[in-house]
Amino acid sequence: MSEPSQWQVALTHRCPRCGTGHLYRNYLTIRDECEECGLSFAEHDIGDGPAFFSITLLGFVVVGGMVVLEEIWRPSYWVHAVFLFAALAILTPLSLRFFKSYLIALKYKLHHMNPSP
Repeated sequence: MSEPSQWQVALTHRCPRCGTGHLYRNYLTIRDECEECGLSFAEHDIGDGPAFFSITLLGFVVVGGMVVLEEIWRPSYWVHAVFLFAALAILTPLSLRFFKSYLIALKYKLHHMNPSP
C-alpha cells in the first residue's frame, strides 16, 4: 500500500505512513504513535508552524472579507465585530488542525526521504 500524500493526511487526519491510523487523540492533541503501524509521532514535532500559517491565512481571509463587506453593504461596527468573531471562532480550529496535519505529513515525508544517521 502506498503512503498517502500530504494533502490526504491534512484532510483525513490519518497517519502519514499507513494512512489508516488516527493522528489525533482529541481535537488538537497528537497521539504518541499510530495505532495501526506504530509510527512514533514524537519525533515529528512541528512547533508553532500551524499557528503561524493559520494566523497568516485567516488574517488575509477575514480582513479581506471585512473589506468586501464594508464596500458592498457598509454595516455598522457591531456587524463587523460579529462577523469577525464568528469567522475567527469557526475558522481558527479548522485551520489549526489542517495545518498541523499537513506539516506533520510534510516533516514525515522529508525525514523519510533523507533519514539522518
